[in-house]
Amino acid sequence: LLPAYSGIQYLPQRTVIPSESKTISAAQHTVPTYSGATVPYYGYFETLQCFSGDTTVQTPDQIKRIDELEVGDQVLSIEESLISYSPVVMFLHRSKNESAVFNKIVLENGEVIKLTDYHLLYVTGCTEGEKLRLTFAKDVRLGHCLHVVKKQSSNLVPVQVSNIQRLTGKGFYAPLTANGDIIVNSILSSCHSNIAVQTLQQSIFSVLRKIRSLMFTDESADGLLPGIQLLAQISELFLPHSIL
Repeated sequence: LLPAYSGIQYLPQRTVIPSESKTISAAQHTVPTYSGATVPYYGYFETLQCFSGDTTVQTPDQIKRIDELEVGDQVLSIEESLISYSPVVMFLHRSKNESAVFNKIVLENGEVIKLTDYHLLYVTGCTEGEKLRLTFAKDVRLGHCLHVVKKQSSNLVPVQVSNIQRLTGKGFYAPLTANGDIIVNSILSSCHSNIAVQTLQQSIFSVLRKIRSLMFTDESADGLLPGIQLLAQISELFLPHSIL
């Protein structure tokens, strides 16, 4: 097992947003930098950071294809050392009919993930005790380890990459969760292509959680954090409609 994530537990399924004591995600604890070339702020939304349409996510009720996912759906993610559900707040990119080039990464246990070049993944060199780091999908190599939610368990385990292919497919999707991370095909991934953008998002949601706690809002209530819908609407003003 990966020591940094020992003792990971599932939160109750009705927990939408973890409590204030868990507002900093595992990514911020263990990943101060990422490898690969820099994607500047001005090019962030023009750079595809997407999953293929046949990617699946775990909701509280079922396994769901990412092309069937809707804003507000709860999906499996991670917050600090806890595997929990996080709401989808918007889509950074979403297209059913356009094609994209994907990196198909196959793990030794048979799990597969397909992402565009500049999507960030959590990797290690498979060394015990090694901290996770964020790496572009295009820079993942044979011998790296991705981190998988073990079936019928509450632990993340490192699994070595056994094969990498490049292929073209139709349809690409980039859901954004409240904490900036998402577990797809049982594999831990970021929602982003730029760690600075992810850190900014996490800081904004940290403030919203504090506001929520001051309002004595029920943490177990369904729905999104107050203010998230407004933030999404503001974001739409600055994003080209072609990527929404």
